[in-house]
Amino acid sequence: VLETALGRAAARGMPDGTAIVALSPSSVLLGGPGRDGRVIASRFLGDTDHLEIAVQGLETPIHARAQAGAWPEGSAVRVRFDEALALVFPAAET
Repeated sequence: VLETALGRAAARGMPDGTAIVALSPSSVLLGGPGRDGRVIASRFLGDTDHLEIAVQGLETPIHARAQAGAWPEGSAVRVRFDEALALVFPAAET
């Protein structure tokens, strides 16, 4: 199991060390338990919005999909992810 700023991700078969967790916008869950965030950009896509969210503890914003109009720009939101949809890769050595 890999601990991240947004929760745990399964790391089966991964060697010990640093890893990268990749999340698609549809794997990001909004509301409920999670890390504090704020919507910094919202793009209307019809039935959904594509959100850019600044999350406490992360260097770069994450992207999420949500029902259109549910989380307007400036909204405070709690963020986590669906562990089953997270992709985990070993980090390249530098």
